[in-house]
Amino acid sequence: PGILIIGGSEGGLGRDMTRLALALQENGFSVLHLSYWRAPRQPQILEGVALETFQTGLTWLRAQPEVDPQRTAMMGWSRGTEATQLVAIRDPALKAIVLGMPGNAIFPGFMWEAPWAHYGAPWTWRGDDLAYLDISKVNMFGADTETIYRDILALQDRSPEAMIPIENVPASVLMICGEADDVWPSCPMARKLEKRAAQEGKEDVTLLAHADAGHFAY
Repeated sequence: PGILIIGGSEGGLGRDMTRLALALQENGFSVLHLSYWRAPRQPQILEGVALETFQTGLTWLRAQPEVDPQRTAMMGWSRGTEATQLVAIRDPALKAIVLGMPGNAIFPGFMWEAPWAHYGAPWTWRGDDLAYLDISKVNMFGADTETIYRDILALQDRSPEAMIPIENVPASVLMICGEADDVWPSCPMARKLEKRAAQEGKEDVTLLAHADAGHFAY
């Protein structure tokens, strides 16, 4: 079996995701750890990243002689969970996806050097921007975490166009979140994904919520 693994807002090939990729390899998987932004010759802003980038990675992975092309999965972490779900909707050959600290909506673009700035769509498909959550009116830096999380979740309820239709993912889904996540409300968003899947008749969704885990699940 082969796994395409991607990180999130850290960009490049982050240390934690590299460690995870190596652990999966040690357990018998062939792993392609793919960088898609913030590396040489790649976008320096998480904006306008083509989902075709990940499809190219999956095509390469499936072509490797040691990989069974009928048994491939994709794993994303944090912002990478958005791309993982969006790719899985468009690639029915994926057998499973794993979402670490998942998001249930497409959030706007991001840049570490100016995290307070407002950016456009982080993902494109066939050259078109995908709708995203406009958080420009959420006080991201002057409020406490509980208030920020509450405002983001409330905004999601008013922004159906930015929500990810998990029910359209044909693959089995495993979600992992930490209740002590202080980066974004991954467990509440995971539960929203779980609820939406159940309402739409998608039964192969499993959520593991760890009470004391933070954004990197430790």
